[in-house]
Amino acid sequence: MPWLALVAGLLPPTTLNAQSLTAGTLTGTVSNGNGHVVEGAGTTVRDVETGQERFTSVGTTGHFVFPLLPPGEYEIRVEQLGYRPTVVRSVVVRPGQTVEVPVRIETAEPPIVNIDTVFFGGGGSTGSLPESRFISRLELNEYPGDRAELADLGRFSSATSPFLDTEGLPGSMSGLVIDGITYRNARHPLLDAVFPGVTALPRSSAAQADIMLNGLDVEWSGFSGSILSTHTRRGGRQLEAGFFADWSGDQVADSKYFSPGDVSHSSIRTGFILSGPIIRDTAHFAIGVEARSTEAPFAGAAPRFGDVSGTISTAQSRFGVDLGAFNRPAVEKRDIVSGFGRLDWRITENNVLNLETSFSSYSADNLNLAADRGATPGSNLDGTEVQSSITLGSRISPKVYQEIRVGIEAGDLTFNAPAQPFTTIAGNGFLLGTDPAFPGAFQRTGVRLSEVLHFGLGIHRVKLGFAGRITSHEQNFNPAGNGEFFFGDDSFFGQVRGAFVQSSGPARSASFTATEFGVFLQDIWTVAPGIDLHLGLRVDAEELPEGEVTLNQEWQSRTGLSNTDFSHYAAKVSPRIGFDWRIGPRMQWLFTGRLGRYFDEFDPALLSELIINDGAFEVRRGVGNLGSWPGPPSTAAAPSAGRSLTLLGPDYDPPATTRATVGISRSLGRGASLSVSGTYRHTDFLPRRHDLNRRPAPSGADQYGRPLYGDLVAEGSVVAARANSNRRFTDFDVVYALDPDGFSDYWGVTARLEKRLSGAVSFLATYTHSETTDNWLARTGLTPIDQLSPFPDSLNGADWADGTSDYDIPDRAVLGLEVSLPGLEGVRIAGLYRFRSGAPFTPGFRGGVDANGDGSFRNDPAFVDPAVPGIAPLLADWGCLRGNLGRFADRNACRAPDVHALDLRLSIDLLRLGGAPASLVIEGLNLIESNVAFIDNALYLVDSGGSLATDPSTGVTTVPLVANPNFGKALVRRASGKRVRAGVRINW
Repeated sequence: MPWLALVAGLLPPTTLNAQSLTAGTLTGTVSNGNGHVVEGAGTTVRDVETGQERFTSVGTTGHFVFPLLPPGEYEIRVEQLGYRPTVVRSVVVRPGQTVEVPVRIETAEPPIVNIDTVFFGGGGSTGSLPESRFISRLELNEYPGDRAELADLGRFSSATSPFLDTEGLPGSMSGLVIDGITYRNARHPLLDAVFPGVTALPRSSAAQADIMLNGLDVEWSGFSGSILSTHTRRGGRQLEAGFFADWSGDQVADSKYFSPGDVSHSSIRTGFILSGPIIRDTAHFAIGVEARSTEAPFAGAAPRFGDVSGTISTAQSRFGVDLGAFNRPAVEKRDIVSGFGRLDWRITENNVLNLETSFSSYSADNLNLAADRGATPGSNLDGTEVQSSITLGSRISPKVYQEIRVGIEAGDLTFNAPAQPFTTIAGNGFLLGTDPAFPGAFQRTGVRLSEVLHFGLGIHRVKLGFAGRITSHEQNFNPAGNGEFFFGDDSFFGQVRGAFVQSSGPARSASFTATEFGVFLQDIWTVAPGIDLHLGLRVDAEELPEGEVTLNQEWQSRTGLSNTDFSHYAAKVSPRIGFDWRIGPRMQWLFTGRLGRYFDEFDPALLSELIINDGAFEVRRGVGNLGSWPGPPSTAAAPSAGRSLTLLGPDYDPPATTRATVGISRSLGRGASLSVSGTYRHTDFLPRRHDLNRRPAPSGADQYGRPLYGDLVAEGSVVAARANSNRRFTDFDVVYALDPDGFSDYWGVTARLEKRLSGAVSFLATYTHSETTDNWLARTGLTPIDQLSPFPDSLNGADWADGTSDYDIPDRAVLGLEVSLPGLEGVRIAGLYRFRSGAPFTPGFRGGVDANGDGSFRNDPAFVDPAVPGIAPLLADWGCLRGNLGRFADRNACRAPDVHALDLRLSIDLLRLGGAPASLVIEGLNLIESNVAFIDNALYLVDSGGSLATDPSTGVTTVPLVANPNFGKALVRRASGKRVRAGVRINW
C-alpha cells in the first residue's frame, strides 16, 4: 500500500508502542544498585508459552520497549558486562495495556556463574487495573466452579455477576470480545440473563480474560455494560496434550430443600486440547473440544406453602390432567458439545496471521428459569453457535503497524414447551403450566470488519481506523400465545371461575438486517515520565431497514400516530478521556482516571416486536365463568378485547452510558497488589413502555386512592378489569409506546487485594458497595404488559417508577484462595466464596390481582395499611413495611435474604505422563446452599369471603384484603443441591 509508505515517511523516527486489542507492550528501565541507569544492556523477552524470543539493546536512557506482544506470560533477561545476568519471571502482558518493568542488575566480578531471578511484583500493570478485572490462567483453571460458560467468569469480580450483570445493568447489555473481535450470540428477549453462556467459544479455550468496566480504548464499543475480553490459547514450541474428565453421581449430593434421592443429578464432563508447532518458531496451532452432560436438581417446581393436593386432585378428576410434575423437584439437564481451533502464523518477519474458530451445539431440558414463575416440565432449548475470526497484523515500518480483522458469527436458539397455558392459583401460590416465554425461535448472523493503523509519534501513540458490521436477525415470538389462567383457590379452579388472557393469531416471524459503520481516532500522550494522557473519539452510524413494519392504518386514522414513524438512523458520538500516573522507584503506585461514553446496539427484539405486533394479534380477555381449562375458553367466555400494537418513539436512540472512574493501586511485592476505585455511571435512552390506549383518565379509585383505569370484577381472590372498560378505543387492547425516557444511575466503590504469582499461596479478595436507581421496569422475565407503570400519571406528583433498581445489589464480595499444602508435594486446595445482598422486591399482590385495572396482573404495589387483618406480625418483622406505613409501598422497598456460595477443590498430582502431571480432582459445589428463590411479594391476598363493592356516589371501589402470612418467603426456589464431583486432569 504506497500511501502507507508515504504516511510512514512523514513521521518522526520512533519506536511504536502499541495500543492494540490483541497485543500489549512491555517496557521498562535497567538500573544498578545505586539507582543509576545502565547503558547498552542487552534485553531479551521470551514468550513462556511458545518460546519465541525478541532482543533489544537499551540506549543511553536505559529504557527498553517491546511493542505488539501477544497476550501471555513472559520472562525478561538482562545482561551487561560487569553485572550478573538478571531474569524477571511471571510478567503478564495484557492486550491494550503497557507493562512497566523496572529491572535492577547488580555488579559482579568475573567469572560470573550465578543468575539473579526475581518475580515481577506488578505495580498495578500486571494485576487488575482499578477500572477492570484481569482473570489469569490460575483463576481460569484452578478455582472450582459448576458452570463452564464464559459468562461465569463474571463471578471473579464483585462488580459483576455470573450472568455479567454489571454495575446495575442486566447481562444483555454486556458483551463478549474474542481475540479483539466483538461477538454477540442469539438471545431470548425475556430470558437473556438465563442463557448468556450459549456462546460458541468453550471455556477451556480461554488463556486469559479481562472484564472491562471502563475501557478507554476507542475500539471498545457496542455495549453499555461491561465487556468480557477473552483471548484463546496459543500453540507452544512443543507438542502438548491436555485432557480432563469428571463425574458426579446421585449418591454424593444433598439439599436442604428437597430429598436428593427423589431425582437424578449425575453429570459427566470431558475435554481435550492439543497444541504445538507446525513450523517451529513460525507457525503454531491449538485445537480443543469439550463435551458435557449435566443434571442439576432444584426445588423450583414444588410450591413453598399451602396444600396443593386439592388442586392436583381437581385437575385429575375434573379435567383429566396430571399435575404431579409441578409438585416435585425438577431436574434441569444440559448437554453441550463445543470446540475451537487457532492458528498463529508469522508469514514474514513483519506479518502475522491469526485464525480462530469455534462452535457450540447446545440443548437443555426442564429449564430452571430466572423468572418470576415456576418450572416448566417438558420445556427444552436447542441452540447452535459458530464464530470465526481472521486477524492480519503487519509492521509497515518501525513506527507504523496495521491490523485488519474480520469476524463472522452465526447462531440460533429454539425454545419449546408443551402447549399448556400458564396457570396461577392465587390462594396457595401454585404456579403451573408453560411459562409465557415459550415458544420462541431466534437467529442472528453477522459479519464484522475493522482496519486499524498504529503510529508512533514521539511522545504520542496514535491509533486511527474504521469498523463496520452487517447483522441479520430472524425472530419468532409471541409471549402470550399460550394464554394465562388465574384462579383464586381450588374451589374456583374446579368451577373454572377466574380470569383468562391470550394473544391469539397466526405465528409470525420478523426478518431484518441492521448495518453500522464507525471511525475512530485515539492518542496516548506521554506528558511526562510515568504520566500518560488518553484522548479518543469514536463516531458510529447505525441504520435499520425501512419498510419492514406494516402501517396500521386504522390506528393512524384514529390518533394521527403511525407505527412506521420512527428513526431508522442513529448517530453515536463516543468521546473518551483518561490518565495513568505511575510513581515510586519501582512504579509501585498507579493512579488512574477514566471518563467515557459507550453506546449499545439497537435491540433487535424491539424491532422484531414492531414487525410482529403490528395489529395482527387479537387479545382475548375473560373474567367469570370461563367454562374450559386447560384448553382456551370459548369466544363467548373470553371475547376479543381488541388488537395489540407496538410503536417506537420517533426520538428513539440505542442505550448510552456515561461512566467516570477514578482509582489507585499499589504493588505490595511478590505478586500482590491492592487497589481501590470509585465509579459513577449514568445510562439513558432505556426503553420504557407506555400504554397509549388506556383510558385518558381514571374511572375511579380504590379505598386507598389508587387510580382505577377499569371496572374491577372479583372471582374469589382474583380481581380483573371488565373487558374493554379500561380502553380508549375498544377495538384495540394494549397499544405500547416504547419511549427512550428510561435512565439508570449507579455509584460504587470497589476494594481489591490479590496475589497472582504461582507459588505456595495465591489469593483474591474483592468487595463492592454500590447503589443503583432507575425508572426502568424491565427486569428479566417480565412480559411486556407487566412493564407498565402502575401509576402512569404519577403518584403525588412524582414518578413512582423512579427508585431502587431491580438490579440494585448494594454489597458483593468474592474471596478466592489457592494453596499448595506444605510438606505434601503436588497437593493443592482451592476455594471460591461469593456473597451478595438479596435482590430487591416490591410489596404487592400475587398473580391474578389487577389492582388498578390496567390489564396487568403483576405490576401493582400494595398500600401498607396497619388496619388490614393479620398485618401486625408482618409489620413487626419487616422494617421496609414500617418505613412505608400509610402509603403505597416504594418500588423495591424490601429485600430478599442475602446469598452465599462456596465451592472447594482438592487436587492431587498422582504421576507424570510424558513429563505432564496427571491429577486427581475432587470438588465440592454449592456447599452453602443459600435460599436463592423468587420471593412471595404478596403483602395481601384478596379475601374471597368478602365482597368487592363500588360506591356509586364517590366512585370508590373497596377491595376486601387480608394479610398474607407468607409474605417475603420463598415462593419458587432456584438453588440446586450440594454436590461432589471427582475427575482427572492431565496437563490442563
